Amino acid sequence: MTQPDLINFHNLFQSEARSCDSPQLSAHYAHLLLALQALIESHGPTPEYQAWLVQFMPNNVSNQPTFVIDL
Repeated sequence: MTQPDLINFHNLFQSEARSCDSPQLSAHYAHLLLALQALIESHGPTPEYQAWLVQFMPNNVSNQPTFVIDL
């Protein structure tokens, strides 16, 4: 599968996970999403990957402080 295919697959499973009401099934979705994220990241930083990362960034509001920690 290509990275864009994996990203689409991740997005589909993420929307399914949000609508899940079973704690056991939610745990399985969480593990699946982590595995898919690792596969997506293994393809390297492509433009599709960079666009996909935007969804995980917090929305910055002008009155909300932002902290950056460099480890």
